[in-house]
Amino acid sequence: MLDILIVNGLVVDGTGKPAFKADVGIAEGRIEVVADSVEQEAAHTIQAQGLRVAPGFIDPHTHSELALLADPRAVGIPCIVVNGVIVLDQSQHTGALPGQVL
Repeated sequence: MLDILIVNGLVVDGTGKPAFKADVGIAEGRIEVVADSVEQEAAHTIQAQGLRVAPGFIDPHTHSELALLADPRAVGIPCIVVNGVIVLDQSQHTGALPGQVL
């Protein structure tokens, strides 16, 4: 059984190919199935007709730390999240390698 089933959405998968209509099934926090029609039962179903559905994107080059310096409440950060970015990589500004903590 799926935890969440998103139906009739326009999926943007980040590969560069055009968006496509599909259902997306999620279980235990992971995308389990993307298909034209998912018939599995789900604890929660979200009707996404007319909406875009996308996984969380990684922004490999960002200057979001400037927003935090300008406003500690991070007023600029919500616009990043609304656009689907869930990971910001700041390593290129610190000299760290990706995944390394200084």
